[in-house]
Amino acid sequence: MDELPPALRRLVEDGQLPHSQVSARFRSQLQPLIDGGILQSSDVGRGSVLTVRHPDELRDWVAQCFPSFAGAIVPPPGANRAAAIALRRDSKATGEGVKQSLLLLRAWAGTNVEIDGKPFEVAALTRAHGVAATTISDNTSLNLNGSPALLIENLECFLAAEDLGTGAACALYSGGRVSERLINCLARSEYGSAPLLHLPDYDPVGLDDYLRLQRQLGPRIRLFLPSDFVQRFERFSASSLITEKRRNRLLLERFMSERPNPTDWPCPESALVFTQIRHHGAGLEQESLFLPSDRHKPVAYPRCGAPVGGRDYVELARSQRSR
Repeated sequence: MDELPPALRRLVEDGQLPHSQVSARFRSQLQPLIDGGILQSSDVGRGSVLTVRHPDELRDWVAQCFPSFAGAIVPPPGANRAAAIALRRDSKATGEGVKQSLLLLRAWAGTNVEIDGKPFEVAALTRAHGVAATTISDNTSLNLNGSPALLIENLECFLAAEDLGTGAACALYSGGRVSERLINCLARSEYGSAPLLHLPDYDPVGLDDYLRLQRQLGPRIRLFLPSDFVQRFERFSASSLITEKRRNRLLLERFMSERPNPTDWPCPESALVFTQIRHHGAGLEQESLFLPSDRHKPVAYPRCGAPVGGRDYVELARSQRSR
């Protein structure tokens, strides 16, 4: 009966429970049983206890509230959310999520990918179906065999990643914010000499994702910027990404407090993105990378990922403004 809340389990098994172990919420749940005489409250010594007067009726009530009580329902192995419904009629009640996640990949240059040491024909699947899919668990690792790769937040960019002008040969889809499972998977994975390029929205949430990745991957992750990022930000950014999105506002406030200077950021690219966000009070969505530009090339900073000085940031910003 380990699936029951501890206090209820003791009540069922022992036939009584000290009032000191009954929370206000639990007591409100038990009140109908007390009113109906199934449970009785009585004083014992200096305290009081709940005593079970009708065990069968109590077990019937428990089985009604917790459908899997006493093995009445046995979900299949690994079906954690189904087990939570069987236990408490709520798929999220136990706090245990699905043990695997989907990972979508695309490749367009004959890229050889291995998952847990087994070949995965991403390029062939992309040619035939537009995308390849696999599952990752808490132990999965990838090997991109040295192919330059992208980690892309937004679906539109992922589905046309070969047109972004990054020089990469394959792309992984994060599906919005990067999950901890995917970050840990990437930390276990091999990329060769080329760092993984991260393509988020250029807003505080995107920067926060990059920082989360950078903490785990260090110099093996790099934030992608087009060569005309400053001009592009000035032309296409939107203040509504800050003013109408609470998470972005809160993160911007935190960054302004904790990382106000270019030297507070792990690389020139992230420092430049933060400064543009702060200066304009706006964010730039990733899909803007598809808008026409004659200077659409990545800014190559092989030292990105290591702490940099203000001079590196100033040179990056100056070089972009002069283009």
